[in-house]
Amino acid sequence: MYRVTSVENQKLFWVPYNENTKNLFYDQRAAISAPRDEPVCWSISKVEDMNVKGIIRLTWKQDRFNSHTDLIEYNKDGEYVGAWCDYYKDGVPISEEDQSSIPSPSIHSLITFSGVKPEVKVNGSYKKFIVRFYDDENNENNIPVLSGNWEFRIRETDLDASDLIDYEEITPIGENMYRQIKLKFIGGDEWISKNLQIWYVSDTGIKSHLDVNIVGI
Repeated sequence: MYRVTSVENQKLFWVPYNENTKNLFYDQRAAISAPRDEPVCWSISKVEDMNVKGIIRLTWKQDRFNSHTDLIEYNKDGEYVGAWCDYYKDGVPISEEDQSSIPSPSIHSLITFSGVKPEVKVNGSYKKFIVRFYDDENNENNIPVLSGNWEFRIRETDLDASDLIDYEEITPIGENMYRQIKLKFIGGDEWISKNLQIWYVSDTGIKSHLDVNIVGI
């Protein structure tokens, strides 16, 4: 038996007729959503501009976010600004002024570890992990760390591994260029050869993770 999920929600908007709104027409799309990794998008399915003089009634049907044509905009600090549908769609020109105002899409985080190998031992010693943020592809321009949370999972099962580890934040007070934890795996031997995923998820939705092999002593 096959199941298909479809979007069926609709919204009605009444807007004044003016030089801007008169260009709203069928199939035009917009992101109308709370800040999300994939915002809720809508497209116009009906336009009525003769019912009430000076007022346009628009019916919007829920649409899907398209990562190839839609833009999620962040500022230089990685904070959510907004989302724009069809920003990169063929035929839609992007001015040089618009391009210069778009924050670098390459803001990302990177988790590194102490020691030679990315591994933790069952009931072994603590190991340090550090997350840093960069705004260039070569990881050369370290920017202040974005606030967020550490998360831990077993890769093979996607199991929450919070109960299998003991960790503590040890970043020096006042340091804002990275965050650091020390972590010890306290699970049993049944986890040997599995992979612990260490995630850092910023409050703005920027995510990174590191796979760490679980080994015996």
